[in-house]
Amino acid sequence: MSMQRLKRARNHTVPSTTAEKSPPGAGCRVVDGSIKRDAEVRLMRDGEQVFKGKLSSLKRFKDDAREVTNGMECGMGIANFNDIQVGDTVEAFVTERVAAELTAQ
Repeated sequence: MSMQRLKRARNHTVPSTTAEKSPPGAGCRVVDGSIKRDAEVRLMRDGEQVFKGKLSSLKRFKDDAREVTNGMECGMGIANFNDIQVGDTVEAFVTERVAAELTAQ
């Protein structure tokens, strides 16, 4: 068995207003694919990976969302990371186990 990462979505962070009592997060626009609440994410800044982890929250219009698709805006929080900046790219991916193929010789 081997592990394979499959990219599911790419998001660009956009300016967002945050309430004083709300946890830190990012306003994002999904530009490719779809992002699910249980996704692993990679935060990219200036072409370099800054952080890799899991989403802690995914929201649409202040409501929890299970999935946000291409062209939609959402709010997201990344577990154990608070330094999300405007212009960052968040790539969502899923790691799957892939069975090795048998080859006849």
